[in-house]
Amino acid sequence: MRKAQQCHRVLHSLGCASSLDEFDIDFSAQLGYGAFGAVYAGQHRQTNQDVAIKTMSPVFAPAECCSEPSDLQEGLLQERQVFEHILESGASHPHVVDLVSCFEGPGEEAHQLGLELPQDAVESTMHYFVMERLEGKSLQEHIEQSDGLDELEVKKITHAVCEGVSFLHQQGIVHRDLKPANVLYQHSHDSSAGAVKLIDFSHAGLAPVDVPVGAAVFDKKLGTAGYVAPEILLNEQPYNHKCDVFSLGCTVHAMLCNMRLPRRHPRIGIMTNWPETLSPQGRDLLDACLSLDPEKRPSVADILHDPWLR
Repeated sequence: MRKAQQCHRVLHSLGCASSLDEFDIDFSAQLGYGAFGAVYAGQHRQTNQDVAIKTMSPVFAPAECCSEPSDLQEGLLQERQVFEHILESGASHPHVVDLVSCFEGPGEEAHQLGLELPQDAVESTMHYFVMERLEGKSLQEHIEQSDGLDELEVKKITHAVCEGVSFLHQQGIVHRDLKPANVLYQHSHDSSAGAVKLIDFSHAGLAPVDVPVGAAVFDKKLGTAGYVAPEILLNEQPYNHKCDVFSLGCTVHAMLCNMRLPRRHPRIGIMTNWPETLSPQGRDLLDACLSLDPEKRPSVADILHDPWLR
């Protein structure tokens, strides 16, 4: 615990980092892809602190970033707003990846350091999002390797994820892409339920500061197929933080059912496949999370106080 606290303090001391010169980045060590950019291993030179650095450019080809250029620009702006909001607040949470810095620089600089870029990206501005480096596998990998998880482990993971989501909601942030692939274990040697952190804010939305918590102010059609809330897909009116609750329900379904997701029937509605061993308390709560009507879903705060998780 003391080592984790020291690491946390070091990461927050880097919040003023503002250029690529402050980091050694290994562009051959790709850690993965975010929704709109590749993530690489890096290290802060002054502190030797390991970090992960996501690189983004508005001129990336759609095949490389899995998006249209206009969507990339929107995702870049959203992620930057969320990063800056959290960094400026000085807030952090043990179940949300620690954010270190975000800045931009010429693509030529990254190209000279070994990042392979198309010529138009070399001549454009590159954007960087720096965060703590999580060494463990994703929750999705853990589920697949375990052929699904038992209810006790699922409850512990769900509690940790809900605490992280609650922190974001209190900051006015809606994640909008909750799924097992966006939950990482902090260490490769530790698969305990409490060692998970939420990642990836490329779909996240930040509510205006002058609106009450829970106001329906979001309208972007974002999310991952199978996890995205129905009100987002309908795109008929603004939605609120309850979209994360639906995605949470889908994530719990994936944990209990070895990555199988609820099905959506045009007449019947949401069709679940809960294990027969799932407790009645768990079934009732999770069915409520998957309600088609967001008003009938519990808030994340309600879930944290539900008997199933206590």
